[in-house]
Amino acid sequence: MAEPLSRILLVEDDSDIALLARIALEEIGGFTLCHVADPREAVEVAGEFEPDVAIFDYRMPHLN
Repeated sequence: MAEPLSRILLVEDDSDIALLARIALEEIGGFTLCHVADPREAVEVAGEFEPDVAIFDYRMPHLN
């Protein structure tokens, strides 16, 4: 049986959307969330955090 997904990397530069996602994913969903606002930082953080899934904003500065 596969391990359930529990670690999510959220890449979102809009602080309001990031807050709503945090409430939904951490507080309601019970997931462990790592949020970054810059997609370049996401590349660095992903290796240490080792997310099961990553959620990216479609339009991001510096990298789409």
